[in-house]
Amino acid sequence: MCKWILAACAALAFGSASAETLSDYLAQDCSHAMLVLGLPFDVLQTMVAAGLPPQYSGSKPDPTNALVDDTLSWSAQPSAIVLGQKDGCLTGEGSAKGTVQVQGKIKALVKIPVSASADLLANGTFQACPKLQSDWSLDAGLTGSVQLTEADLYGVSVRGLFQDSLDKGVNEALTHITEDLKKPAFLTDKVVSLWNSVCQLSDDAKSISVRPRAVAASQPMVHANSLRITFVVSGDVVKRQDPPEACPVLPTSLIVLE
Repeated sequence: MCKWILAACAALAFGSASAETLSDYLAQDCSHAMLVLGLPFDVLQTMVAAGLPPQYSGSKPDPTNALVDDTLSWSAQPSAIVLGQKDGCLTGEGSAKGTVQVQGKIKALVKIPVSASADLLANGTFQACPKLQSDWSLDAGLTGSVQLTEADLYGVSVRGLFQDSLDKGVNEALTHITEDLKKPAFLTDKVVSLWNSVCQLSDDAKSISVRPRAVAASQPMVHANSLRITFVVSGDVVKRQDPPEACPVLPTSLIVLE
């Protein structure tokens, strides 16, 4: 959901110092075009789900001394991620259900083949407290964990065998997501579109135009059902040139507001 408001005001020198708050920034004597970008939780949930594999699986040979020639295998399917908010941060919960199976032979004079299985459940939680940086990057502030329920087969603890590797996998996944979010193209694409729209604003009868000069943004806010970020393109109303000047390049530095 996008909404933008244009407020024209007198053309005065535009300072480079950032205002402390969004309202203070908008009170400056210049022109402002504001973009409020709202990302509903259901859209974010779809984005998260698209990055999940349809199934997790693995196996481990010789997991216990209780059996010989034994193999422990497991598979689980992830459920949908449910998003929420707490203390101004984005929260998420999900689970993966499946089975764990061990096959081998009992140690005896005659080795007896055995096969047994048990239900497997993993519950995961994560929290993201995103912060914009002046270089346009987004620090997700992402943390999370996944815990396996206890499932013992012939004295084999699934938690003991796989929790360490699961923790490592979760950390690698969080790192990958964090790196992907550092330069979110869908955000900058929207701001570039707004910036170019400001360049096109003019009044032929009065021979004036608006020249964008800076971009500011408030920190992401997590509401009950959406994540919202406000961007402001600011500039001056100037005498129109003939021929028209080329649109300035989008600044490499973002003014981050409180």
